[in-house]
Amino acid sequence: MKVLVTGYSGQLGYDVVREGKARGYEMYGTSSLDLDIRDKYGVYTYVEMLKPNVIIHCAAYTAVDKAEDETGMYLRVIDYKSSEKELNLTEVYYGLALQMLTYLDIIITHSPHIVGKTANPAGVLYFHVHNPIINASRMLTIDEIEAEIMKQFKMNGLLLSDENVIRLMDRSLDNGSSQIISAGFKKDGSLTKASKVASQEDFVDLRSYIRNKYVETGNDIISGVVDIDPFKLKDKLPCTFCSFKSVCQFDRSIDSNEYRKLTPKSKEDILEAIRKDGVDLD
Repeated sequence: MKVLVTGYSGQLGYDVVREGKARGYEMYGTSSLDLDIRDKYGVYTYVEMLKPNVIIHCAAYTAVDKAEDETGMYLRVIDYKSSEKELNLTEVYYGLALQMLTYLDIIITHSPHIVGKTANPAGVLYFHVHNPIINASRMLTIDEIEAEIMKQFKMNGLLLSDENVIRLMDRSLDNGSSQIISAGFKKDGSLTKASKVASQEDFVDLRSYIRNKYVETGNDIISGVVDIDPFKLKDKLPCTFCSFKSVCQFDRSIDSNEYRKLTPKSKEDILEAIRKDGVDLD
């Protein structure tokens, strides 16, 4: 079987092609350089030439959802991933994970043109695209199996700490933890401590902080800052999957080659530091 996969340069597209090859399929992955999916005639020509049996569309796998109530309109960003992921504020603080909050900043900033009015951030979420396997010590009913599968697809991220907005995302949630999103309610109606939320002011500070990070990084690039300076955050190293090892030639056995060690911080400490480092969004 011949399979065409768009978005091959992204993580999801790459994993789909790799999995297909492992299963013996004839896989063809395309990036935006090979195939511009916005070009209708270009897509038609490419498909006619390749004649695939199946097309799997993995390009632009990020969605924007909106909801509205009497308090206003809210937008959230959902990113579909082939592996489990959550928003790590430590990585945001050090400039390692800016993508999702950048998406959110763009859609909120340009919401009057996108949705016709000024909108508020509802949050950012990661959706794990996978085929879950349910383990159980006893025979489960169909309803129990469906409930277990639903747990495997629970979205992680950072949400607005507004009870009404949380209920807009999960209308079945009364109390306890949501099966859909990383939030829950106590019996008194307040959010649980385990809820992954931030205030409206926190989202404003985060948006301004990442803008400042882009300016800082851009100025470094223009100034010619190209130091070999890989980070180490707990056990995470950028060198593990780096495509430029042969160019960089960072070698830990050389005394002068040291990792830039980053210290994990709590959510509260990060938000406090970001409040000090942010810039005015206006």
